[in-house]
Amino acid sequence: MNLLREGVQDYLTKPFLLGELLARVGGIMTRRRQAEAVRQSEEKFHGLYDSIMDGVVHRTMTGAFVESNSAYRGMLGYSSEELAQRDRVDLTPARWHKLEAAIMANQVLARGYSDEYEAEYVRKNGTVFPVAVREWLIKDADGQPLGVWAIVRDMTERKRAEEAITRLNAELHSHVSQLEDANRELDAFSYSVSHDLRAPLRAVDGYARVLKEDYGELLDAEGHRVLGVVRSEARRMGELIDELLAFSRLGRQPMALADTDMTELARETFESLAGQATDRVVDFKLGDLPRAAVDTALFRQVWANLLENAIKYTRGRRPACIEVGGAVERGEMVYFVKDNGAGFDMRYADKLFGVFQRLHRQDEFEGTGVGLALVQRIVHRHGGRVWAQGKVDDGATLHFALPIQRESTV
Repeated sequence: MNLLREGVQDYLTKPFLLGELLARVGGIMTRRRQAEAVRQSEEKFHGLYDSIMDGVVHRTMTGAFVESNSAYRGMLGYSSEELAQRDRVDLTPARWHKLEAAIMANQVLARGYSDEYEAEYVRKNGTVFPVAVREWLIKDADGQPLGVWAIVRDMTERKRAEEAITRLNAELHSHVSQLEDANRELDAFSYSVSHDLRAPLRAVDGYARVLKEDYGELLDAEGHRVLGVVRSEARRMGELIDELLAFSRLGRQPMALADTDMTELARETFESLAGQATDRVVDFKLGDLPRAAVDTALFRQVWANLLENAIKYTRGRRPACIEVGGAVERGEMVYFVKDNGAGFDMRYADKLFGVFQRLHRQDEFEGTGVGLALVQRIVHRHGGRVWAQGKVDDGATLHFALPIQRESTV
């Protein structure tokens, strides 16, 4: 303002041209605009500086504090004035001084910056907390060191999380060990079932056969019927043992995934089953099924159990109709086996895939109640899901779906 006044006075007292006066006034206004731009830039810088979540600090080469942001002061509990009365070594436990000196000499001074390193700081209240630090060298116009900028991150929560993860890993390792022990016990039990229970069953069946062959003429019709029941139940018990062993081993055997033609696999499986049931006529329809990356041997078992189930429950239907289809739907490959057989009550649909869960009496339809449980376990191991729909005396449809991007689970 004084310069402007002087310019006007000069114009009134001296023979300046009006253009020269305006030029001087324009220069004054330009300097004002520049000063205002600098002020606004500094305000933006300090706003950004104080909004950073990590601590930012400027120190001299001797370790004295020049400037710091609110995050840095907040994590330490000091004000700007209190920091000015301290230096770097006051805020770091003595055991870290040697490391910090080495990083300053070998990294900051040698190449102008440090790698991120971990240390500890001491708060105003005396508590020690972990930090991660990275530093940059500040130089003057001649390339001489003036000080250091540092970014400091409070690692308290991260360390707590790491400790929690370590504890969880230790617990998980303990649980895995317990699971391995349980699996070894299960293997021993399976061996016992396979060998120790089969022998008595074979003996029961054998003695029943001897009775029929050697003493059959002494038995009446009821005696022959009872012997038949004994032999039939012994064989069913053997089948049940086989199914139970297969179910228990399935979760532990490794899978060999391969690109599989599901259409051909379903066709081969049905033809094999139909060849064993020569007294049956079944109208079989097979659509084009999506290929899948699966363990082919395991999915041969899936198709066998599903199709055998459909063949069994369409017994007595004239005609018996079984349809197999599939399609890609919403990121999944969905397959189904549909029949026009006995069906089931949807109120009990959740029991279909459980071990030993049966919705029909043994004298109506034979079975162990393990087949669909095996289907579910195999599909789950391939990252898929199973479900069923049906109506009493109006057939059933069993579905399974596999993800296109398959993720195997144990």
